[in-house]
Amino acid sequence: MIECSLRPSTLLRWLLLSGIILVLLHLIAVTIYFGDLFDWRETYSIHYWHISIFDLDEEESFGTWFSSFILLFSSLLLWLETIATPAASRWQRRGWGVLAMGFAYLSLDEVVGLHEYLNSLLKETPWTDVALPVVAVLGLIYIPFLLRLPGRQRWLFLLAGSIYVGGAVGVERYTDWYQEADLMNTLPYNLWNALEEGMEMGGVILFIYALLRQRFAPLGQPTVLRVGKELPDRPGEEGS
Repeated sequence: MIECSLRPSTLLRWLLLSGIILVLLHLIAVTIYFGDLFDWRETYSIHYWHISIFDLDEEESFGTWFSSFILLFSSLLLWLETIATPAASRWQRRGWGVLAMGFAYLSLDEVVGLHEYLNSLLKETPWTDVALPVVAVLGLIYIPFLLRLPGRQRWLFLLAGSIYVGGAVGVERYTDWYQEADLMNTLPYNLWNALEEGMEMGGVILFIYALLRQRFAPLGQPTVLRVGKELPDRPGEEGS
């Protein structure tokens, strides 16, 4: 069995610090390259591949892998919540399970870019036009689920979801104009991208905090996550 002890508030601070650093690195990198800050691009012969690992819009970048990690971590916490929910609370248990699968999908989408593939299938219709009604329907379906949650956790979930969807769908919907105008390789587009990715990271981090704080550490005690099964004592080990 693997055990990990942590405090939700401590994890929140470290994850937020990591997200802020990644957004700042993105801003510095794109400003140097697309904004040609201090003429460094020409002076030092800076190519895009020099800064691509800091570009939050690239799948092979530190920011993308961080986003994928926190989404996958959220999925793990949701699975633990699913397991911890009594079988008698069938609908609540299913609600946690569906969320766990949804976050696992979002984690995969970060590194594979499934929504970009959807864009290619839809052609003239941005994927955000499809995502908005889907999110609205899911929100209505999950109202009973949210009402069964403790008040503080419910409001943290709603705030986290609003921040995430606001970035993933709202801001990205605005940046569709840059893609249609073939202005993705410009500083304004990449600044908007920083806002989009920053909101997504912030929403997921707040969601993780809400999960850990309510279920695992409601009294401010360290969270102990256990993964795996405890092995039974071997014969002859009792009393040794």
